[in-house]
Amino acid sequence: TPFGQLPILEIDGEKFVQSLPICRYLAKKLDLIGETDFDALKIDAVVAGLYDLRK
Repeated sequence: TPFGQLPILEIDGEKFVQSLPICRYLAKKLDLIGETDFDALKIDAVVAGLYDLRK
């Protein structure tokens, strides 16, 4: 991996790391991000809050 980290997502030979961007990408691809930009904002706020709790 580019930084020796997991998780890793490989798309067309390009590798991506970092949990939040991978989750955001997959949520968008799987139509789980909400129907509006406001829905996406609320989801991102919850995810960021949970991420902060893990620290």
